[in-house]
Amino acid sequence: MALLWSFEALARLAQRAAPEVLAPAETWLPPGDLARAWPFRAALLGGVECRLGEPAAADLAFCLSAPSGAREALVGDRRMLLDGGPVAAAAPLVATFLRQWCDPGSPLHRDVPVVWLEFDHPSRAGRRASPFVVYMVGAEAQAPSGIADVIREGAMALSGPGGTSAAVAAVVTVERMTGLARLMHVGVAAGPDGARVRLIVKLSRSAVAGMLTALDWPGDASAVGHRLEALWPADESVSVHLDVGHGLGSRVGVEFYRPSSPLDDPAWQPLLDGIVTNGLCTADQRDALSAWPDREREETGARPSLRRQLLVKAVFARDQIEKAKAYLAIIPRPLFSGSPEHISPSSAPAP
Repeated sequence: MALLWSFEALARLAQRAAPEVLAPAETWLPPGDLARAWPFRAALLGGVECRLGEPAAADLAFCLSAPSGAREALVGDRRMLLDGGPVAAAAPLVATFLRQWCDPGSPLHRDVPVVWLEFDHPSRAGRRASPFVVYMVGAEAQAPSGIADVIREGAMALSGPGGTSAAVAAVVTVERMTGLARLMHVGVAAGPDGARVRLIVKLSRSAVAGMLTALDWPGDASAVGHRLEALWPADESVSVHLDVGHGLGSRVGVEFYRPSSPLDDPAWQPLLDGIVTNGLCTADQRDALSAWPDREREETGARPSLRRQLLVKAVFARDQIEKAKAYLAIIPRPLFSGSPEHISPSSAPAP
């Protein structure tokens, strides 16, 4: 079983490592805030989600991995998830979701190996009082009935009865993309206009425009395809983020990842230069992103040492790139063994 961390400890490690140009000082919660509301040690790794451009801002995210013992850590102190406990007091719907994730009789227990909790930037107007939840859909749930159960169960836990229509629409959307893309993650958020389900699917870059067209996406799918080719010329896998409420939303996010550092790998350059050219990222931020993985060197002067990874997301509104975000993964070295691809970092709650 892996060594697990508290949210507070991972946040402090992230604060020490993340460049201020990407995660300014106001990103970080006062010491003790996370520890009081989320007082368990169950996280495998953390991340900083950076909204690029001016003004810069960043959110925090934490990964709970079932194979690494997160569920055992949560149920070890049953007060954590019970009504009246600290998690339920901070985020009652998230507590409901986590209880079901820990329940062997639930589809969430059976088919969800990893859960990400993302906390909004503390000064953002209208921020959520509880974290946005994104959960991985295990390979064994890829049959339509399994996927439908996992979507419905998560939507109902995280939004109550108001999530029914969004869950139904999300299941229909997944059924329509059969053979075009593979569902990797699901996110659920409840808002004043009802629940929204985020579907995060994996496919080749060249297939994105065709999938959007097949789903009747309300934007210019061809224009998105051309812009993606300019940003990411290699026809590699990307992750596409689709928001489903009453129907398919007009914004779509596309997330790019390579295990390499931009300092060594020129394949990153069109993307990083492109978001600067489009006015979505400053040159200083681009330089900080390029150096973030830092050739994945081990920081021998730090305790614990960290492994770093980078993901970048471009968000399209109809046919234009509206904004860009970057994800700085914080992986304490004692936890790392082999490839971390089974722990795909979560994405932003709203493009």
